[in-house]
Amino acid sequence: PMALMIAYRAHNHDRTIQELIDELDVRDGGVNWYQMFNHAIKEGFSVTFKNKARYSELIKARSEGIPIVGTTEWDSQLRKRVSHLAVVNSINQASLELIDPDFNNLTYTKIRKLPREKFIKRWYDDETRAAFMVIGERLSRSKK
Repeated sequence: PMALMIAYRAHNHDRTIQELIDELDVRDGGVNWYQMFNHAIKEGFSVTFKNKARYSELIKARSEGIPIVGTTEWDSQLRKRVSHLAVVNSINQASLELIDPDFNNLTYTKIRKLPREKFIKRWYDDETRAAFMVIGERLSRSKK
């Protein structure tokens, strides 16, 4: 839920990590695309999801809102590849910059700049390949 929290904060919509964990019914540390999509709709945001996207579509998506992407990385502690979500901070034809939440420390994120080709090789997760979800402008207040 950290990636969702970061996207919300970029739109000046503050939600705590604990609120998101509780509302998304997080188990085993993560959420899926469906949960995030529905939560963002409930919070009143415009939301777009795209699977099997092209890099050029991700560039365009950044101009429309805050994209969340699924990536796969090597976890040296677990000694295996793991999927997680990150937020696209900036992007151009050559590279992109991700705000990358840390798995083990919910208060820490890092900024990573990746060349386009390196990112494309990692742009998949347990559910999707080359997917992104854009959290766009807030259209209405949540119905809490």
